[in-house]
Amino acid sequence: MMVTDYGCLDGAVECSTLTSEQAVGCLRYAGIKISVPMFRDGLAQGAFPFAVYISGKESKFLISKKKLEEWLLDFTGISVEVDKVLDGVKNL
Repeated sequence: MMVTDYGCLDGAVECSTLTSEQAVGCLRYAGIKISVPMFRDGLAQGAFPFAVYISGKESKFLISKKKLEEWLLDFTGISVEVDKVLDGVKNL
């Protein structure tokens, strides 16, 4: 089977990476005041250990859902389940 896009495969349990917008939503949920541009600048500077910055013609970010949850617990002391936060946003 050939994967031809960057999305999760149909039928996959859950996607293990997030978009910048999703990650910022989770950071805000945990009480961190941050914008998407500020977050992307931080990623490019290596400020967030839960993501990888890939530079090129178009900059790309690989943001780990699991590592974001771990980082938020360590940084804020708040346990955040990313999937539940994102489901809450979809259902508003």
